[in-house]
Amino acid sequence: MAARAFKESDQSPLANAEVRIMSFTDSDIEQVANTEGITEFTLPEGTPYIIIANKDGYTGMYSGIAEKGMDKNSIIHPIPTQNDPDKQIPVVSFITDGTGKPIINAQAMVTDNSTGEAIASKIESGILSFAGKKGGDYKIEILDNDHEKQEENVKIAPYAAKVEPLEISLTRKKLLTLPDSSNLIILNNETPRFYIASDKIYDEIIEKEGTLYLQTKEETKPIGKGSLKDLMEDPSKIIQVTEAQTITLQNIYFDYNSAELDKTDKLELDKATAVINRYPFIQLSVKAHADLRGTNQYNLSLTRKRARSIKTYLVNHGVNYRNIKTSALGKSAPVVMCDTQECTEQQHQKNRRAEFALAPRQGLDADPLAVVKPLPSTITSNAHTRVNPRYAKILAFYGDQKSEHIVFKVCVGAYKLNPYLTFPELSNLGQIEKKSKDGILYYYLSDFSSLNAAEEIRQQVIQRGIPDAYITIFYKSDKIPLETFTSILRRGK
Repeated sequence: MAARAFKESDQSPLANAEVRIMSFTDSDIEQVANTEGITEFTLPEGTPYIIIANKDGYTGMYSGIAEKGMDKNSIIHPIPTQNDPDKQIPVVSFITDGTGKPIINAQAMVTDNSTGEAIASKIESGILSFAGKKGGDYKIEILDNDHEKQEENVKIAPYAAKVEPLEISLTRKKLLTLPDSSNLIILNNETPRFYIASDKIYDEIIEKEGTLYLQTKEETKPIGKGSLKDLMEDPSKIIQVTEAQTITLQNIYFDYNSAELDKTDKLELDKATAVINRYPFIQLSVKAHADLRGTNQYNLSLTRKRARSIKTYLVNHGVNYRNIKTSALGKSAPVVMCDTQECTEQQHQKNRRAEFALAPRQGLDADPLAVVKPLPSTITSNAHTRVNPRYAKILAFYGDQKSEHIVFKVCVGAYKLNPYLTFPELSNLGQIEKKSKDGILYYYLSDFSSLNAAEEIRQQVIQRGIPDAYITIFYKSDKIPLETFTSILRRGK
């Protein structure tokens, strides 16, 4: 590349001018121009740069981006210089984003702090330049549609020979702000997918031609420039979101010829359980895959087993089976295409995977809080004030007996992760306690020292509109069935 410095007044060359080329990525290049004011230099293609030429009080600047083929024979960049030997000094700033890349479309305003006067400036290819004065004090304001406004102050010493370039890094604007009740759910499959979920909404973030959109049920709404890759690397750069609001579900990978879930798999499924139980209107889609070895029929059968093992685990941990959709794809959709004799074991394992996706659950009732029916090990009634004869006999014989380690609780509700219920209609019957198990919150009136005392409260709870209330017995903090309770009392005799 080449540049020519000349006097703007008469276009004559600034022979033997001192030339400084700043690229902001490598060390500055300092040269002396020839008698025609021309200097030559080399920079990597795509590098932003600025050239400052000066001699005998004449100073000038030129900025651009190095392009392929820009050599002396194709173009010589012009550097017009002006004469202001006592006061003029170049001021240069490089405007970048958080990754160090130049912000091409930024705008700048430069103000003299002492006079309030606007100073003429130029910004090109992310490089801001203006002619400052020795002893000057300047405010630089940088504006860009995708970044927060940035202000910097530059003070120039009265006897400065040159001003060091200032790099200004802008902070990206947040495209979205999530309410406290929402979560960003990241499915980190081979192609990551991003969802925003709350008690009432389910939206996906998608990318088209460098712009992010919010895909809702009603519309596709642009939210700003960005990429899913940026979102994957650091969601907080693009979305106002706390760490606690981000949930990432990774792929599950199986051992060779196996449908068993290991500890790592179960941790991912536990996270999936929490998501579905918090947002029961969402359906989790599970796609199970096999590697390229074996027949199509065998691998289809194997992936059915893998999908079934995942669904079984989720259901056993409190997820409604209607919220799970499974697909077995055999070896029809590998992520690594290779000849089976050349695949490494790591490549095979990348194909032995289960991927996740989210979708609104079809045919969902308006109320997402499904009551869980009492377990067989608990005492139940027919939801009326009467009790069955067998239970009445137990009440008569064991109702007032007490044991040091046995307590009774009246369960008034069991819900899929709803931590906000208070049951004000029961406030004078005892203290409400809640316990979490397998993604379900159990609400109890507690504690009672005898079965009769608990039964009396249960009857009042039924009369106040909760017909499914039932008694749960705890021995040394563990839930026990009715038969174990009577056995303990008999042994105590």
